[in-house]
Amino acid sequence: MEEKNEVDIGEMSFYIEDIKKFEIKLPKRNVRLISATPIIIRIPERNYDKYNIPKEFRKKRYVYWRPIFSFEAFVRQLEENLIKKYERFYQEKLDGDFLPLFEDLKFKKPAICHFILRGIEIKVVGSVWEFYFPYLQKEKIKLLNFGIDSGFGERNSLGFGFINLLRYKKR
Repeated sequence: MEEKNEVDIGEMSFYIEDIKKFEIKLPKRNVRLISATPIIIRIPERNYDKYNIPKEFRKKRYVYWRPIFSFEAFVRQLEENLIKKYERFYQEKLDGDFLPLFEDLKFKKPAICHFILRGIEIKVVGSVWEFYFPYLQKEKIKLLNFGIDSGFGERNSLGFGFINLLRYKKR
């Protein structure tokens, strides 16, 4: 009888029956990505004026992006976050010639999520998106592949920002 490995996630236990490695290869043309779990983006306090965050929503340190804020704030913070993670992981600086990374995107819906961290319930505001890329140059493919592997946005280790590649359909 074959031995099965047990994994505990929170209060639940699972047995690993099989492990498979797969690699997603983005094509150069007609790419459609969709967030399978909400993308969490925090806007730091230093950027409140830059993105015209209304005074009544400003909090110390950061606010979670939500649809009442500018979409530019979401896009720029998402790009900065992905580039920062890529550069830390590969220990190489990107030149930024490929920016903007996200030009054709569709906001699907907001998502309020609750999770427990160190025994405390935390509420975060996320959102679900579709991203379209009619053509991708090499640098964008490299960065997007990394994002698909690591997650878009923040709190990826908690399951946020998971991205799926879908077949592209012209809109």
